[in-house]
Amino acid sequence: FYDDFEFAPAVSTNAYPDTSGDYDPAIPSSGAWSIQETGPSNIQVAAYCGDGTNDPAATPQGTNYLRIVRHMAAVTEAVLALPSTQSTAGDEIHLEMLVWIPRNISWGAFQLQLVGSEGSGYPRINVLVDTTAANLGNVLAYDASLSTPRWVDTSLDWSVSTWQKWEIDYVIGADTFVLGIDGVKRTLNGSYAGGDIKEVRFRGGTANANIQYRLDATGYAGEHQASLTLFRDGFEHGTADSA
Repeated sequence: FYDDFEFAPAVSTNAYPDTSGDYDPAIPSSGAWSIQETGPSNIQVAAYCGDGTNDPAATPQGTNYLRIVRHMAAVTEAVLALPSTQSTAGDEIHLEMLVWIPRNISWGAFQLQLVGSEGSGYPRINVLVDTTAANLGNVLAYDASLSTPRWVDTSLDWSVSTWQKWEIDYVIGADTFVLGIDGVKRTLNGSYAGGDIKEVRFRGGTANANIQYRLDATGYAGEHQASLTLFRDGFEHGTADSA
C-alpha cells in the first residue's frame, strides 16, 4: 500500500491561525483522511515559511506541509484510514514522515498512533514527544508489556525546530515495533496486543497550550518496496490562499 496525498485544492500561506480557509488535506489516492478539529485553522495544508523557530524557515521538499495545532477545548487529530484493514500475519508495514516541532511545546505535542480493529482506545503503537532540555527532547512510548503499563523513555531524542525523519516498522501480529528518528532505531514493546492495523492517527496529545507540529513527505517510493508504506504525503498541488 502506497499513498501520495499531493492534491490539496487550497493551501494556507499565512501563519497560524489562518482563518481565511479550511485548507484540509485532499482525498488521497487510497484510503481517506478524517480531520477532527474544533476550528478550521487547527489542521491546514500550508505553504507558509517563517522564522525557523515558531514555523519552518523552509519546506524539506516541495512547497506544502501539514500544520497541526491542537485546540485547548478538544482533541485535534488527522486520521489516515486505510482502504482496508491490514490483517495478514507477517506482513510488514513501514510508516515514515518528516516531522518539525517548535521549541516551546508542552508534553505530548506530537503523538503518533497505529490503531487496529479494537479502536482508538487501544492503539497497538503509541508514541509521543516529551518537553525539551536545551535543544533536545525525549521520545516516549506506551509499554503494555510492563506489569503496570506506562510511558517509557525510548532513548531516542527529537530536535527543536528541525525537520527530522521519523520511521515505524511493524509486522502484523507482533507485540513489538521499530521506531527510528534520523536513522537511529530502537525495537520497542507495543502499546496493546499485536494484531491488525486499520488507521494511523496524527494527534495533539494533551489539552495544553503550545501543542503543535508540522508534517511533510520524505519522498520514499513505497510502491517499489516490499513493505507497506502507509504514509507519504507531500501536500502539494494546492492553490495558495484559495478556499
